[in-house]
Amino acid sequence: MKLRNVLLHSGLTITVIISIFFTAIIWLNPATFQRNSKATTATGDTFQNNDHKKIGDVFLPTQTVLNENDGLYQLSSSRIDLVQLFRQQLVKQKVQRISRHDYRSLTDYQSLLKQSNAVVFNYGSPITVKIFNQAFKQKINKYQNLKYNRILVPLNNKKVIYLMNDADKNVFKVTFNKLSWHKLKK
Repeated sequence: MKLRNVLLHSGLTITVIISIFFTAIIWLNPATFQRNSKATTATGDTFQNNDHKKIGDVFLPTQTVLNENDGLYQLSSSRIDLVQLFRQQLVKQKVQRISRHDYRSLTDYQSLLKQSNAVVFNYGSPITVKIFNQAFKQKINKYQNLKYNRILVPLNNKKVIYLMNDADKNVFKVTFNKLSWHKLKK
């Protein structure tokens, strides 16, 4: 019995020493005292982040399609960002007027959408005219909450773009004082 007590006490002592050793390592580890300097911090309901992006930078079209000679061609380039080029051209202009057209017939809507010599900028999901104002620095007061998911740019008409909604076939014709699509065509 004595040997059993000796083994029990020595095993317990070794376990306590190992436990104290690992506790000291955890307490003295400098990694527990380091903080990420780029971490997002939350204070109440507001978040602070080192990246400050405007809502207009986030809600830009995700796909560019060229309608030409009864064919649709997805445009992409590693050298030129077509969406930013389009945005730069639109930011320089001022909206003259906006009018709403309802296309009840699917064929009429699709014929406008697939017209030749036009570029279509597609969004992943519908956005509002209010976000269009922020993204392209425009001041459209009408139709602020109405949604669209495509921007049709007829390359032969220098004053008009169309904001199109596939869900309800609404089309908003936006007329500008003047637009030049020379860079976009190139």
